[in-house]
Amino acid sequence: MKELGLYVHIPFCLRKCSYCDFVSYPFRGEGEEFFSLLCEELWLKVHALRLEGRKVCSVYFGGGTPSILAPSLFGDFLRKLRSYFALSFPLEVTLEVNPETVTETRLLEWREAGILRLSLGVQSFAPRYLFLLGRSASPETLHRALQKVVASGWENWNIDLIYGLPLQDFDSWGEDLSEALRYAPPHISVYNLTLSPVVPLFSFFRRHCRLFPPCDKQAYLFRFAEEQLAAAGYVHYEVSNFARPGYECQHNLLYWKNGEYLGLGPSSWSHVGGKRQKNAETLRGYRKALKDGRCPIVFEEELSQEEKIFEDFLLLLRTRQGIPLSLVYSFRNQDLLNLLSAFVAEGLLLEEDGRLYPSSSGFLLLHQMLAEVFARRAASPLQDLLHGGKRRHSSAK
Repeated sequence: MKELGLYVHIPFCLRKCSYCDFVSYPFRGEGEEFFSLLCEELWLKVHALRLEGRKVCSVYFGGGTPSILAPSLFGDFLRKLRSYFALSFPLEVTLEVNPETVTETRLLEWREAGILRLSLGVQSFAPRYLFLLGRSASPETLHRALQKVVASGWENWNIDLIYGLPLQDFDSWGEDLSEALRYAPPHISVYNLTLSPVVPLFSFFRRHCRLFPPCDKQAYLFRFAEEQLAAAGYVHYEVSNFARPGYECQHNLLYWKNGEYLGLGPSSWSHVGGKRQKNAETLRGYRKALKDGRCPIVFEEELSQEEKIFEDFLLLLRTRQGIPLSLVYSFRNQDLLNLLSAFVAEGLLLEEDGRLYPSSSGFLLLHQMLAEVFARRAASPLQDLLHGGKRRHSSAK
């Protein structure tokens, strides 16, 4: 039976960042009440999806800002999991952390609660970018937090950085990378700034779009980061993620391998038994469903075998592991095969040991490549399954 990952969305923050479109609310001390809702949802879904006894390989507490909640809540929740699942040992348990919440005491309490991996949302060390992004931490706060993590001997942890910021050049981006590398984190995530129209920073972008690096400049910034991180011993194992060997995020790899995962909390998604399910977006809707004794699912779709294979293809293409040629040939779509051959000829995909995986240039152009793959697949007999009425949708009552 396939291993299962758990994603738990904690929708509370100290303040909303200007670029963030994730579901979150100001924290008003409702941690215990929220975790009681999570436990109720867990019970309902374990029984509805027949998940008793499944082996869980990873747990990821995301948000929001999970680190503002009492560490004991995470420990209690992880103990609850043992009554339903067989847990891998060691179990990768990741906690997203706001650097402002890092103290020596919290680091000890997180470890005692069962957290094995931290992901620190640094984003930038430059005061102007912290202000622009709506981050409340100062550079001094960031450095103190990172120093505490290193001094505590924490083994597995990550730093998030963002590029594509206004007036960002190689010097300013290089400073952020250098500051991060000073602390030698086992894992670094490098994200391109992507703005939804609903976030406050989007209106600034519309008025001052010329201040933001154009696409070709962003590509150079990304390539620069790739070179700097490779020189420091990091492996570029997924589009936005770099790790020292052995410290790849297993939960994220589960997503890119199209594995099965159970989502808990508002706005979370699940992928179990060939079905995708989405929870209620709002905390109010999520709470009401559970208070009424119902799963908070508002959307469900069941994937055909052909759709599942195509998703495997698209998701694996995001990783350095790549896709097996046997999976490519299973489509029997000559247009698609010709397109992939063209990508190989152009150096965007590399073929090695019976697999195709993106080159450095391929990672940069991955979105365009995937768009072309979708277009070529339109000529396939499976197109009706991808876009047509054979998909089954339902809303949970």
